Amino acid sequence: MEKPITTRVTNREYSVRKRKSDIRNFLYSKGKAEFSELFTIYNKSYVVVTFLSILELAKEEDVILTQEANFDKIFIELKVK
Repeated sequence: MEKPITTRVTNREYSVRKRKSDIRNFLYSKGKAEFSELFTIYNKSYVVVTFLSILELAKEEDVILTQEANFDKIFIELKVK
């Protein structure tokens, strides 16, 4: 009974390319989303990959990020091409 339980911990790797695709699909189906809606998992690597993916999408001009005033919610939507 006092013997330690054998466990195995694995890291899940996230891809910026895959996350960009997931974000595009999410925005395609939803239209416009609040920035925080894109963070469905709260671990360090997922948050970093999601944020990098959003930055790349913005750099590539695939999304539009809007905020009405300081400290308001940030919204993201696909840019119509």
